[in-house]
Amino acid sequence: MKYNIAIIDDEQVQREYLLTIINSWKKSSELNIKTFHNAESFLFDYEENKDYDILLLDIEMDKINGIELAKKVRMDNERVQIIFITGFADYMSLGFDVSALHYLMKPVSKEKLHQVLDKAVNLLSKKEANIIIKVDGQNTIIKLIDIVYVESYGHYISINTVDKKEYIVKIGINKFAEELDNTFIIPHRSYIVNLKYVKSISKNSIILDDSKEISMAKNNFDDVNKAFINYYRGV
Repeated sequence: MKYNIAIIDDEQVQREYLLTIINSWKKSSELNIKTFHNAESFLFDYEENKDYDILLLDIEMDKINGIELAKKVRMDNERVQIIFITGFADYMSLGFDVSALHYLMKPVSKEKLHQVLDKAVNLLSKKEANIIIKVDGQNTIIKLIDIVYVESYGHYISINTVDKKEYIVKIGINKFAEELDNTFIIPHRSYIVNLKYVKSISKNSIILDDSKEISMAKNNFDDVNKAFINYYRGV
């Protein structure tokens, strides 16, 4: 599979440096890479070609900065992996609004960028993963990335997706959890939650992006908290 990568940075030296690092990555032969000198030039191209898998965005750019560009892309693209490049740690909290995969501080380390690229392609492959469930006697395919949370009702579960659909399936929640990957956490015996849609956690509950509150079992907090931190650190 070929991955399409865009490097958007207003400094030519930085664009060339990142390009050199990416070309030394183990999967470089599987990449199509384009570079852009500002957000406007990228958006002009993006209007015709939205098939980007990974974006490396400089944050400090004139007119449209990296955060603003990411918000524009996220309006119609949840799949693309966004990696911010910045010289200032102050910007890091803003990435949660656009589900950024990672922040890399300048000067960018080759080893660290390669690690983040590894995670990006791993997540992209997971985004293609799906599960088949039986609803009203018919097989239905759901992408794992679209599952926000699962709730147990005895011998049934309710699968709630990002497009606000709900699927009722006759299966135990523990059995269903076996079909999922490590993007999902179990905060409580009655719930499975996709880390992608978690806004915050506490010892008593999880708050999702849509403000829904999910119960947290006390014994599960440490494992859930660790998974949450690692997910957003890109570990």
